[in-house]
Amino acid sequence: MRSLSASHPCQRTTPFVRKQTRTATKTQIGSLFGGITANKRKKELMMDILSVVENSERGTLTSQQDMKLLRGFFSELGDIAASDPLQNPSAVNGTWKLLWTSEKEILFIIKKNGLANWCGTESGNVYQVIDLNKNRLQNCIEFPPEGAFIVDSFIEYDSESKRCSFEFQGARLRVPNNREFTLPPVGKSTFKTLFVDSKYRIAEDARGDFLIVERVGPPRVF
Repeated sequence: MRSLSASHPCQRTTPFVRKQTRTATKTQIGSLFGGITANKRKKELMMDILSVVENSERGTLTSQQDMKLLRGFFSELGDIAASDPLQNPSAVNGTWKLLWTSEKEILFIIKKNGLANWCGTESGNVYQVIDLNKNRLQNCIEFPPEGAFIVDSFIEYDSESKRCSFEFQGARLRVPNNREFTLPPVGKSTFKTLFVDSKYRIAEDARGDFLIVERVGPPRVF
């Protein structure tokens, strides 16, 4: 006599169920390998980008040919980011040092014979601090040995658009002898993260300018 458990129709695996299981497994495997491939390609692109900008003096010496090459790399990173969006927005938190940018306002200040030189000084490191937990964004251009230009902003992450939006709240020009001059805040904008890992980050703002930065520590206050 066959047991009830062996013959009960509700306990049989139908071809439809087996097919669904196989399809789900293939989808999961496809997503896994797709993610691995995307991560590998992003790291390859990051290395290519770093190679191009290595001797560009943070973007002030970038040629039109190199800019065209970089835009191709950025475009591919953007396509990957669209299909494989940032899962952990807090990954952008940290203190970041500028390696390269296409933003004309920053380049005008830091380039040789730029604004910093006209003012009798020279530009030092350029930093960006992001702390989404405290909605705080800071941009700082140092003028050694004691000067700095610091812009404070409110920042938040939009999970729908996958972009960070920010609004300027104030600016300060720090000069020797611990003196500061305040400037009025002007404007707001957004940026999206094209690449981020434990060491590097690439972002594109609403105007189409790009930023490459290196993580130097947790969020700090300038």
